[in-house]
Amino acid sequence: KETHDADGRSIFHRIHDQIFRKKNIVKDEDSLRIGILGTSTLSKYSLIVPASQMKNVSVSSVASRDPIRAKKFAKKHGIAKFHNSMEDLIKDPQIDAVYIPLPTRLHRDWTEKCVKAGKQVLLESPATLTTAESVHVYSLAHLKKVHVLEGVHFMHHPSIRRLAEIIDSKEIGEVQYVTLNQVYPDFMDSWEWKTHGCGSFMSQGSNLLHLARFIFNSEPTKSFADAFIDEEDPRVDIQMNTYLHFRDNPAASLFTSLEERFRYDWKKIIPNVSIEGEKGSITYWNWFFPNIWHSIEIKDKAGKIVRKEKVYGKGWSTYRYQLENFVKVLKGEQPSFWINPSSTLNNMKAIDMVYQSSGIDRFKKKTTK
Repeated sequence: KETHDADGRSIFHRIHDQIFRKKNIVKDEDSLRIGILGTSTLSKYSLIVPASQMKNVSVSSVASRDPIRAKKFAKKHGIAKFHNSMEDLIKDPQIDAVYIPLPTRLHRDWTEKCVKAGKQVLLESPATLTTAESVHVYSLAHLKKVHVLEGVHFMHHPSIRRLAEIIDSKEIGEVQYVTLNQVYPDFMDSWEWKTHGCGSFMSQGSNLLHLARFIFNSEPTKSFADAFIDEEDPRVDIQMNTYLHFRDNPAASLFTSLEERFRYDWKKIIPNVSIEGEKGSITYWNWFFPNIWHSIEIKDKAGKIVRKEKVYGKGWSTYRYQLENFVKVLKGEQPSFWINPSSTLNNMKAIDMVYQSSGIDRFKKKTTK
């Protein structure tokens, strides 16, 4: 049995409409004016396309370390304005909020600059490199009375709400064990995560932790991690197997990889979470981009599939749902989901705990042969 609220579009139409199709919508006079720091390719899918589909958001400017790149980026994506420097964009009184898709190592400093200027911030995940950096950023944001939202986009999708409903219904009994994975195939360029002490768990583990903490509705208390280290840089984990112990004995197993050879098993590339309960289990396929396709499989104790569910809601991308919630909070309205500062801080604490248990010193000075 399969139940879903799909909008009737094929997977190819969903990809086109949600990720590539920009719309020319007349904007509200009081629309939120967002500026972009950097010229990351991600910005097109995470902000520019979703904002083009909304009346209350305008991508007003972009800035980069190289003004020529910013100018080309603005022209390519139909952004009316560009700034000669990122500092100039932040100081611009015509900018209400700033989107930061910069490398994680730069998040703390640029978020601090935005917050000091009174800008609202949409910050790519993970928020910072360490708990201490996040504490600094969010304490300053609280003082300045501005919002800093960590962009955990997939958590804003309605299928995540449905997953929580099934868990809360106790259909599978009490949750006992959770297995999660997220990997990148070995042919992808993962240079950013291999620089400045970043690795697979910093990249993907942050997402897995957000999801695991959401499922258990509690925080991990212990961590055991086994890392496969990059041969050229001992600060970087290419792969990480992590075991987490949560309050009241439930546990989770997390696997991350920057170079997974998925060609021998196509299922490895699909982010999935398996939730084992006393009376059954749930497997949630493609939790990272559920807007394109996903499946929530509910099984009985014998392992037989009872039903499959798909929840697409309004048919928006995960980034559109996130942007809608960002705007709602800034207008004083109730969002469907929100990553509050305490959640980000607890996630960062868990990341630090995992790296400490792995024995990796992410901030050790790199030695050259």
